[in-house]
Amino acid sequence: PPSPPPFYICACEGAMPRFFFFCPTSFAVGQRLALDAAESQHFKKALRGSAGKTAFLLNGRGAVAEVEAVREGSPKLQQMLVRSVEVRAEASPLHLMVGRLKEDALEWMCEKASEMGITSLHLVQSERVSTRTPLTPHKLGRLHSCLVAGVKQSGNPYLPLLFQHDSVTSALAHIRGEVFLADPAGHALPSLLSPPLPSPSPLSARERSICVGPEGGFTEAEKEAVMAAGGTAVSLGGRVLRAETAALSLSAILRAYSND
Repeated sequence: PPSPPPFYICACEGAMPRFFFFCPTSFAVGQRLALDAAESQHFKKALRGSAGKTAFLLNGRGAVAEVEAVREGSPKLQQMLVRSVEVRAEASPLHLMVGRLKEDALEWMCEKASEMGITSLHLVQSERVSTRTPLTPHKLGRLHSCLVAGVKQSGNPYLPLLFQHDSVTSALAHIRGEVFLADPAGHALPSLLSPPLPSPSPLSARERSICVGPEGGFTEAEKEAVMAAGGTAVSLGGRVLRAETAALSLSAILRAYSND
């Protein structure tokens, strides 16, 4: 897997930075646990690894633990003492279905979608995808690392689920809630997003799905399949956007209007 940046900081105005690390296990107050080798190295670079330094661990399932570094065990695996645990409520589900992109764009999109709190990411071998072979376990591992990087950057306590599908039809079987299809010929978003922020939004607390085609877009038959599944075609304006830009733009808009 690619090496993520050495540390992640969530900073709020007037507050001390919060350092997040990933540890996919259950947490309990008073528990002593060890970060894996990669996370231990990141901790030492970010906080200089000295005993008594505090940080936050995410397990990807909603739990956030405030921990303190202790001098015990292997020098290569940073030991932590859990001081407190908070289990956060999951945001309203938001699923993202995207035609498979080129490798660099796909990895970047995975990280940013994870930062925005996507619930699940569905990669589709749609008709206009140039590469027809499924993603290998190695490539899926790289994408998982990108999703982990996103939760660490944002403090998102829920790690998105990752799926790949061999067609739009098979992916639609896993899509839930209100479905929005990114399409230049679709409805203008302002007509769907009223009243304006910060008033309570009619989109809040709903399960939603976003469908975005690959480079070149979905075929007409694929668009018809999405619409037959209850989709609403929406436009992001007159500019030609890359698939990853459209996917993240729609994700950010829907997250903002659901107060998530």
